[in-house]
Amino acid sequence: MCQLVGERCHYLVRCGAIGWSMGAVYWTALPVGKRTIRNRPKSAIENHGPLGHQIDMNTALQRPDETLDEGERQFLNVIKDHGWFHTRVFDGKDEHPDFSYTTGFSVNHGYPEIILFSLSKDVSHSILWDIWREIEAGTRPEAGTRVHGIFGNADAVLLPVAKSSYEEHLGWNRWFYGNDDFDCLQLVWPDRDGRFPWESGFDDKFADSQPDLTGGGWKFHPA
Repeated sequence: MCQLVGERCHYLVRCGAIGWSMGAVYWTALPVGKRTIRNRPKSAIENHGPLGHQIDMNTALQRPDETLDEGERQFLNVIKDHGWFHTRVFDGKDEHPDFSYTTGFSVNHGYPEIILFSLSKDVSHSILWDIWREIEAGTRPEAGTRVHGIFGNADAVLLPVAKSSYEEHLGWNRWFYGNDDFDCLQLVWPDRDGRFPWESGFDDKFADSQPDLTGGGWKFHPA
């Protein structure tokens, strides 16, 4: 899968180890194998909050500027200036759910990165921003338990993402950290009746909205 960062008049796309290609069409769909993913405009990258205390981790932040291309500099500058980066990934054919994930939570707060599916870009950004601010204020949502307040009156659950899901979903993070030696949590939302995908009676309408990235069976979910 390709992870994208865009500007108003150009897009840059990174596909695993293939490298970068450039186009000049705003919000143009880019075919990637069986999937089509659109770029995310730079204008959507905002309000990420102040830079937190950096953890002693080897990341792309230590790379000499002359070794970076323009897209990589843009990506790192957002993290340097604001603390974290929000990557939004789209499937133009609507065969797979859209998703958002963070880069910077681990290095700046010692907290796992977060990925969530099938919520709008603005809602996802607001939720991730709220979690960043909570962590910064000293509240660290616990994985494997029901967490109140993230989705208003509805509970949320954060579950560890299996390393086997990193390559498909977390391309920018793998580049930033240089390997898979970072943690990530999947933020899972319930249906309208408050049931989660692993619970009996979960609304089948949302069955494909949140793929299980825990390694199968929604591992470590609360009883």
